[in-house]
Amino acid sequence: MAAPPRRTFERRDRLGRSRDFTRVYAQGSRVASRTFLMFVADNAEGRHRLGLAISRRVGNAVVRNRVKRRLREAFRLSRHRIPGSFDLVLHGRREVAEQPMPELREALVVSAQRGARRLKAREKAT
Repeated sequence: MAAPPRRTFERRDRLGRSRDFTRVYAQGSRVASRTFLMFVADNAEGRHRLGLAISRRVGNAVVRNRVKRRLREAFRLSRHRIPGSFDLVLHGRREVAEQPMPELREALVVSAQRGARRLKAREKAT
């Protein structure tokens, strides 16, 4: 019997450099949901990578860190449902802190799939 896939969140799963964020903003597709704004761009890494940008308008440091933890966890548990390999940048909103995790995970997957479809449509148009 095969072991289940590991669903860890490692350093290589993160977007950390400013130039990576800039590339995603410039080349990516933007998708808005009630709980976050997502930018999606193709990558050549062979795996999904996540970047977070949480504004001070979301709340104090405690709230912002809660939003970041919840978004990372939703990504960690749901990325296997997103086909391809993409860089995702999420701008979280305050609603992330109160939204139930199953709904948050589903919103992340649906938004990423919508962004991927928009990227493919843009490639076909050019």
